[in-house]
Amino acid sequence: MEAKPSECFPLGRAAANRALELDATCAEAHAVLGNLEADARDLKGAEEHFQQALRLDPNYATAHHWYGRYLLLHGNRDKALAEFQMAADLDPLSAVIRTSVAQWYYMAHDFERAMAECQSVIRDFPEFPPARNTLIAVLFAKHRYQEALAEVDKARALQPEDPLATLDMQAYALARLGRTNDAMKILSQLEEEKRKGKQVAGPLGFVYLGLREYDKAFDEFEILVARGDLPVEMICEPMLDECKDLPRFKQLARKAGLD
Repeated sequence: MEAKPSECFPLGRAAANRALELDATCAEAHAVLGNLEADARDLKGAEEHFQQALRLDPNYATAHHWYGRYLLLHGNRDKALAEFQMAADLDPLSAVIRTSVAQWYYMAHDFERAMAECQSVIRDFPEFPPARNTLIAVLFAKHRYQEALAEVDKARALQPEDPLATLDMQAYALARLGRTNDAMKILSQLEEEKRKGKQVAGPLGFVYLGLREYDKAFDEFEILVARGDLPVEMICEPMLDECKDLPRFKQLARKAGLD
């Protein structure tokens, strides 16, 4: 079962601090702390740790990658892309880093370039689900829902051990294609998982978003905020563009410390 950020982040912080006690020049530990401080909305602390990591090891690709994510989500997009590209140059065989380049173009609303970057990663790493998930999101942004459904099937086939993988994306596409009954069947499945105690607030929120039931979507997203589990990326998510002028979106951003 996937660990929740609110559970695993304290463990990561403790491990990184212990690493620094043993070796104050550990770039990896500073990069981990930078990432954790960014998710805790401590921008000053995040910047200090990332800069220290890069001073200690300027060729550490993961530090450039995580620093780029931090910059992207907090408004310095041009520098973020430079960091992502530096990371990709240092570690061209990293599928996750190359997918981050595609995600940069997606969040910048350059959907054609994002699609090209996704397809490049998929060609080189055909069994890497995040690249295909990003491609699905790009297809949603371009309202190409039928193509997105085909990609969802491929993404699900890559994760047979997880029956809930991309199920919310499947329901979103079905809802936007007008296949409301099919989307509602998936919604019922996720609601049943919720009754069993599974943490499915995020997937439920995106299904409701697909159905354009925005208040119900925000009800679910606020559960993530209350648990401290709302991914920072959600506030920049193009799939939420259609409701970013709604008061509840602005309230959500404030509650999450991202306004």
